[in-house]
Amino acid sequence: MHATSKDNPLSLIEAARAADTSEEAVRGWCLRLGIGERIDGRWRVDADKLQAVIDARRVMGRAGA
Repeated sequence: MHATSKDNPLSLIEAARAADTSEEAVRGWCLRLGIGERIDGRWRVDADKLQAVIDARRVMGRAGA
């Protein structure tokens, strides 16, 4: 990803598409793994942290939710 991920976070929908999984799965990662936060009632996902989760799941042989 890029250095400005904190300045330009992903929406929950964008993050779910990038991870090829459901919004619910990404919401769970935000809560459990701290990859995002709620701002004014909307989830904002750090792109770098999301990519780390995607990479880890790939190494572990898991895809999707």
